[in-house]
Amino acid sequence: MTLSELIIEYRNEHGLSQRQMASQCKLSTGYISLIEKETNPQTGKPMVPSLAVLNKLAKGMGITLDKLLSVCDDMPVDISATEKTVLDEKDGLDIEIAEIILSLSESKKQEALRYLRYLAAQEEN
Repeated sequence: MTLSELIIEYRNEHGLSQRQMASQCKLSTGYISLIEKETNPQTGKPMVPSLAVLNKLAKGMGITLDKLLSVCDDMPVDISATEKTVLDEKDGLDIEIAEIILSLSESKKQEALRYLRYLAAQEEN
């Protein structure tokens, strides 16, 4: 069984949306979607989750990391991803916003930036 199949099966058995699964695992909805699709759309390469992500998934599903790794067949794991990033400190909404922005074209990023600056200015008033 692949990690994608395991997550989809778990969500179906528990009646969870991707958003609910993400919240339960303390991950973003976009990341759950990427894992289920098994491919990073930016690179076209297979998704390779870090050990930290796998641990969050296991905890969210109420199983041990060992169990998750034993259920998934020959799953690649990124063990080099130990550095904390700014996004590690943020909640799922912040991460989802960042992932959406990263997936945009340059012109759409500029448009999003103008809108975010507008929203920030409104927040100050």
